[in-house]
Amino acid sequence: MRKKLYFNVNAYTARLIGRENVSNLEGAILELVKNTYDADASKCILYYEQKNGELYLMDNGFGMTEEVIQKHWMTIGNSSKHTDFVTKKGRTQTGAKGIGRFALDRVSDQCTMYTKNSEEKDIIEWKVNWNDFERAENLTDITAELNYLQNERVYSAIEIDNSNVKELLEQYFKDTGTIFKITNLREEWNHDLIENIRKSLSSLIPPDIENEFSIYLFENNQKQEEALIISQNIDNYDYKIEFQVYENQEVKIELHRNEFELGDDIDNILKRANFLPYEKEYFQGKRIIINKTILELLNMEVENLGEFHGTLYFNKNSTTKEDTKNYFYKDISGRKNYSNIFGGIKLYRDNFRVRPYGEKESNSYDWLGLGVRGHGSPAISDPTRKWRLATDQISGIIHISRTNQYIQDQANREGIVDTKQFRALKEVIIEIIGEFERDRQDVIRRFATISKDRNKVKAKQEEIKNKATEEKKQQENGTQEKIDEYKISASDAQIVIDEKERIIQVLEDENKLLRSLATSGIISNQCIHETKSSIDDVGTDIAASMSRLDDENVDEKAIRFLQDATKHLKILKAWYDVTIGSIRRDKREMKYTNLSNLMNEQIKKWEEVLKREIKITIEIDEEISDVRCFPHEIESIFNNLITNSLYAFKPETIKEINIKINKTIDGIEIIYFDTGKGLAIGYKKNPDRILEALETDKRNVLGEKIGTGMGMWIVNNIVKDYNGEIDLSENKKERIGFYIRIRLKVHKKEE
Repeated sequence: MRKKLYFNVNAYTARLIGRENVSNLEGAILELVKNTYDADASKCILYYEQKNGELYLMDNGFGMTEEVIQKHWMTIGNSSKHTDFVTKKGRTQTGAKGIGRFALDRVSDQCTMYTKNSEEKDIIEWKVNWNDFERAENLTDITAELNYLQNERVYSAIEIDNSNVKELLEQYFKDTGTIFKITNLREEWNHDLIENIRKSLSSLIPPDIENEFSIYLFENNQKQEEALIISQNIDNYDYKIEFQVYENQEVKIELHRNEFELGDDIDNILKRANFLPYEKEYFQGKRIIINKTILELLNMEVENLGEFHGTLYFNKNSTTKEDTKNYFYKDISGRKNYSNIFGGIKLYRDNFRVRPYGEKESNSYDWLGLGVRGHGSPAISDPTRKWRLATDQISGIIHISRTNQYIQDQANREGIVDTKQFRALKEVIIEIIGEFERDRQDVIRRFATISKDRNKVKAKQEEIKNKATEEKKQQENGTQEKIDEYKISASDAQIVIDEKERIIQVLEDENKLLRSLATSGIISNQCIHETKSSIDDVGTDIAASMSRLDDENVDEKAIRFLQDATKHLKILKAWYDVTIGSIRRDKREMKYTNLSNLMNEQIKKWEEVLKREIKITIEIDEEISDVRCFPHEIESIFNNLITNSLYAFKPETIKEINIKINKTIDGIEIIYFDTGKGLAIGYKKNPDRILEALETDKRNVLGEKIGTGMGMWIVNNIVKDYNGEIDLSENKKERIGFYIRIRLKVHKKEE
């Protein structure tokens, strides 16, 4: 006989679900306050009455009817906000899972709710004992008491001592609302606990909605102005970054420079720093507008990201007198440390905090990974253009909404589910921060060019050099009469020392990066050497197998497999030649090198690797004689360019690389072009960005960035070592293909 069996839920299990979703007291209070906002309340009042050890949570929202209590409030997981989530006031409700009411269980053992809806004349009284969930076997065995109290004012059901609370109730709780009387509290509500909750509430809502929704936390006989929760805000900043990401994937970024004080000499300063006339307005309050797309920012498309916006503030925490003078900084002495007060970058959904993002002393304080990103950042004026802000220099708010359906809260309200869209959102914010960093570094590098101290450094260096030369001559001549004239002051020496230390620091940072790359190269090289002998052995075995297949015992399939294996071995050996060949000891010595022979040999190796599927054409000016260079550096330039081209070629398209090397007055010129997909759209407007360290548009199937982003940086550094230059401007005009023109100053061997 067939039967239908019905699922049931153990009562204690249901209680555990609620406790898992509200892990601590502060989280429970915040969850309950969110519910008051969802109820269209304009006032939310928390009141702890020490005399009786009772906590009251009161709001003047739309209240509940008996039907709503039965169908939604008491039915786990059946929230009325799931589909109908926009209130009469136009608020997007924050809750939807139908389990937030268990936050009450986290606060206390017993709870009485008084609620008044516009459809009812009387107050509904609802009582529950949360301990019943431990005693009962099934969820359906748990009951709550419901009564009607004849009165039009919901606050008439309670008696409280604080006259300030009574005044608020009489003024704002006239027709509807809900009051929870919470007794048998699980924690001891002392002053320190209340202050911690007050601090959490101060960042629960953004400052711009305080006029429509106010939160009060009363302790005993506190007054209204003391109990009102004031949202944390930033009123002084160096840079303000506002942005809006639209549904159609367009991004608008506004930068407000508030860091510099140029005074009455502004026109002269900007002219000397090579700013254009129209840029003056950007130092006088006008916003810099940057319009981009998600594709331009990330070099990839992201579906279902939705709209979001935010406001970020950059504040340097300290500066020196010299930097203030050199870079025309405003005086920041006495300014608050907003990192300590406000925290980091906070995430809000429909005007309520998503914890713990941006929260001090939490693992998610730096949820964007800005600390790792800025590790080893050079000085702001450094020519590498790779300055990165520190984690504690930026604060702000990011707004998302319930309509960002692919960016969902975790069930425990402690963060966002790690989806492709959430990862993309973080990348967008980082790229927006990058736009600010480029603007600020550009401004300061220009100011650095007119710095008197920089000129002073050069002058002092020259003075010390001249004095040292003259003193040496005097010593050689045996005259010491004017020895005092060759002395320099300690302050002058310190100026030169500081500049040298700055240069050394930049070189040390670069050296660390190169050591890391070298380590990877050594490991790879060792691996190649170890596997090369094994590959040779495989080749020997294949040859032996082929010789043993006689005409009487022919297995055509086996022969075909062996022939294919032989082809694969040839490709592997060609890769060995490309990788190991470039690091031979003789190629790491500066010497006169026949460029034509060097390049033809290198291209031949690449053609073996590529199985001639990619056509490489090279033309070398016959007038170029031997040039003085490190052969491995010339090979490194082309190895990196060709490697990038391989990634850029699309299937079923023409794959060609064209190389021309021409003679110039002071060296050679390399013109390189491929027929690949071209630079990613994010680099089209400013292709020089690809020369910076860690810049890459390569991604795996999950959309995660891959590759080192170091190839073009290495090329650029080699070119600098030869006092050369790189021109990437052609990429701005061409839709497909990659174009680069390199000039190297190399000494040619005289005939």
